[in-house]
Amino acid sequence: MAAQYSYFRAEGASLAAIATIAEAKLEVEEMRWLLCQRYGASSVTGWLDSQTGRYTIHEFQFGIPSVAPEGWVSTRPERQTEGAPERAIPAAGSADHFYITNFAGLIERAAGKQRLEHVLGSGEMPFRDMAAKAKTSDRFVRYTMLGGGDKPAGEVAQEDFRLLTVISGPWQSADPLAHQKMGEDFYIRVPNRADTEIPQFTPPDAVRIPYDDMLKIDAAERMAAFNRTRAASFDPGI
Repeated sequence: MAAQYSYFRAEGASLAAIATIAEAKLEVEEMRWLLCQRYGASSVTGWLDSQTGRYTIHEFQFGIPSVAPEGWVSTRPERQTEGAPERAIPAAGSADHFYITNFAGLIERAAGKQRLEHVLGSGEMPFRDMAAKAKTSDRFVRYTMLGGGDKPAGEVAQEDFRLLTVISGPWQSADPLAHQKMGEDFYIRVPNRADTEIPQFTPPDAVRIPYDDMLKIDAAERMAAFNRTRAASFDPGI
């Protein structure tokens, strides 16, 4: 079975793109915090529509004893119970609705820079066709999207996968570009073209890393993370 992914060490323009994403995520979180402060909310939910490119704010959550401002409407009236946090949004046409819609436009500019596809201009990665009850891996370094399938010698054991079982029939799964820091470097995972080991996109200035080498890098990072956790929990007084 052909590997479904290619891996690259980010350098130059690719590394700059990852820095842009980090800055954009921070900017979005800061603006979301400002909205919460303005209305006394504990959190706000919104996202960028992949089809339209528009950022929409869907609801605010108000933790006890805070309540939504007067005139706001509940987004989940069927779930509203006494003493439960209230989830609400301004009524359409209200001054608060107008303000939030305009503010979402400001968030939109930063939110559009939170994905590698947008920053690098690669275009959207194709969805993968998945069989019914297929199990997927959420690990960064992986040979295929499937969990529990055939893996090359040296691949991690099955228990290292977190599996999601899909009960319904055949489905499609998003498989975007991904990045992760391991050691002192950032690495980018790119889906390969169907039934080939040719990447859908080659990140600019990046250095391609063989899969076997990525397994070693991943193993070293896992061990380093384990050692950090062990050191943090060590009590010299015991």
